[in-house]
Parts: sequence; structure tokens; C-alpha cells
Amino acid sequence: MLSSATNTITAHLQLLDIDDLSRLLKRSKAALWRDHEAGAIPRGMKLGRSVRWRQRDIERFIENGCVVDVSDAADETPENEHDRV
Repeated sequence: MLSSATNTITAHLQLLDIDDLSRLLKRSKAALWRDHEAGAIPRGMKLGRSVRWRQRDIERFIENGCVVDVSDAADETPENEHDRV
């Protein structure tokens, strides 16, 4: 049985693809890619040829009224910067 701490960690590590993001935000994939390019949604992480978004980043985005929190950029370490798109 998983502890509540393990469940919390697992929830924070959940990655969403563009289909998940589209269902969650009720926006078309094309609109989300435009928003992604414009910086209007949280930055995704490049995994191979795919892009994934951390669920906690999207949850914060929704809690903030769908406004990108620029303070998240300060949380990034330089060695992780190449993994972000």
C-alpha cells in the first residue's frame, strides 16, 4: 500500500501530453501549440520528439486564473534548462 506522501509525490511527477492538456483546458491542440509558442501556457519539457507538461505546473496555471507564473522560471536550474521548451 502506498503512503499518502508517496501518492503526493507521484501526483506531482505526473506528465501530461497535448491530448491530456487539450481535455483538461478544453482547448484545441492547435490553439495549445500556438499558446505554447507564444509562452501563454507553462513551458513543456521535451522528451525525445515529444513535449510533456508537469501536471502540477498546469494545476498552478489553472489556480492562477490561466496566467503563466513567471516565478516558475526562477525555480529552474541551468543544467535543466536544455530540457525545457
